[in-house]
Amino acid sequence: MEPTLNRTEQLKAIGLNLSTWQKLYYKHQQDYIRRRLLAIKYIYDGKSRLEVCGILNCSYTTLSTWIDKYLEVRFPGLVAPIRHDNAPQKLSQEQKQELKEIVLNKSPQD
Repeated sequence: MEPTLNRTEQLKAIGLNLSTWQKLYYKHQQDYIRRRLLAIKYIYDGKSRLEVCGILNCSYTTLSTWIDKYLEVRFPGLVAPIRHDNAPQKLSQEQKQELKEIVLNKSPQD
């Protein structure tokens, strides 16, 4: 029976296309995307997960999530923007309409 590889070993086995990594790093200026890309490169270069967490000031769980994204869909998973589509709305439709009326029809003194 062949032993299973942990995520770090899987990442190293998959490899890292450095030219693609570099293009994406310079293309994306957002800090959160660059941190994800740096994390994968540091792991690939042999740094431990704890070292990477210290360098990038992120939690171990966050780093594991980034590694999982890379293992699942490679670079597109890392450079995908953060989406908040499923965030619950804080105002009801009636409250939104009321706020709109206030903004459009009332002055700050009111």
